[in-house]
Amino acid sequence: FRFEKSWFLLHKRTKACTQTAESVDGDIVMLSAHWERRKAALTHLQEQLQSLPDFITELDAITANIAQLEGEFAEMESRLLHLETLCCQCEQQTVKNHHMSQLEEYKKKKSSACIFNNCLFSFVAELKCEHAQRVAEMELVMQQKLRERQKVYEEAFNQDVEKYLSTGCLQGKGDFFFFTHLF
Repeated sequence: FRFEKSWFLLHKRTKACTQTAESVDGDIVMLSAHWERRKAALTHLQEQLQSLPDFITELDAITANIAQLEGEFAEMESRLLHLETLCCQCEQQTVKNHHMSQLEEYKKKKSSACIFNNCLFSFVAELKCEHAQRVAEMELVMQQKLRERQKVYEEAFNQDVEKYLSTGCLQGKGDFFFFTHLF
């Protein structure tokens, strides 16, 4: 009976040790999985840190390209403003030439048809005066339109430059920001 009791206690302790060992084994498995995840995260972080210098180099190259593009956009805007000025001047000259040719045709028709030279001369002088006034008015209107356009483009450009200087990027209506207003 004495051995039986010893065997019973031994069996009971063995069973308790087995349960404790199983619990500890589960904890070890969980800890092992936890540390494997941490190890994987650290390995991933190390890989990312190793690629950081390349990323910084690419970022510097992109920043340099953006600065170059900003300069090119400013030059393009300047050229577009100059082109618009030239177009307005050409339109103005075309209208002026058309009016001058009309005046010449009118002079030719009236000079042959008018009997009274005094009447003709006073009428031609009045017509020249009226024509010169219209041409001057038209030139003034064209110049005002040109100044207004230049002012609008300068304001838009200055706003975009301020946005770029303050935020480091350009945002606007589409990828072409204020250049879309030109067309």
